[in-house]
This record gives sequence, C-alpha cells and structure tokens, in this order.
Amino acid sequence: METTSGCGENEWPLARTEYTNFYIHSEGSANTVEGDGSPSVDPQCANEVGQDVYRYDPRDPVMSLMRTDSQAAPVDQSPHDYHKDILVYDFSVFDSELEVIGQISLKLWAKTNGPDTDWTAKRPLV
Repeated sequence: METTSGCGENEWPLARTEYTNFYIHSEGSANTVEGDGSPSVDPQCANEVGQDVYRYDPRDPVMSLMRTDSQAAPVDQSPHDYHKDILVYDFSVFDSELEVIGQISLKLWAKTNGPDTDWTAKRPLV
C-alpha cells in the first residue's frame, strides 16, 4: 500500500518508519526528576561512571496512581517526581518536532538484594 500525503496513512508499520534504539544513561544520580538520567542514541556514553542505585523503603512505597474507573487509563504520576526510590531518565527539550508512532518497549537489566521486587516503566503523559 502507499502512503497518502496529507490524508493519513495506509500501511502498518508505516513505510517511512525509522526504528531508533535509545539507551538510558546517567552519572550515577538518576534519582528523582532533578537527577542526571537521560536517554541517548549512543549505547555507551563517555562520561558514564557506573550504575544507578536506590534504596526501597517498604514503609514508604511508591504506589502507582490509577483512575478508579479504568486501570488502563493514563494518569499523571508527577506527584511521585521527588520520591528518592525512583529512577528517572528524561529527554531534554527537543529543538525540533519528533513524531513517535507505534509500540514502545523497554529491555531492563536490573538486580536486587530483596526477597521480592517489581519494576515498572512509565512514559509521561503528553
């Protein structure tokens, strides 16, 4: 099928799709939204010093905020932005438009010394 200019798209995946891998990086301080975590197209950043670590406190868990009418509905999670036991990898402000269409996935390699652990990845509301 062909793409119809200005009238939408007629194929999936789009013929003009450019798949891009992003890699999360930091200088070891990706905790909270004020941390230094960021995604990059570079799989290895020269200034990277190690790993990001957080200490989970079961007395003060980061609970996912959900709507009461639908668990699948997007909900603003920003009330958790300054929780010390989250890691944030956020883009800088783009200097041009970026169109993101389709599925987003995350491959996460992590370890814990806890008896049971769950990790979640969330994209911001746009």
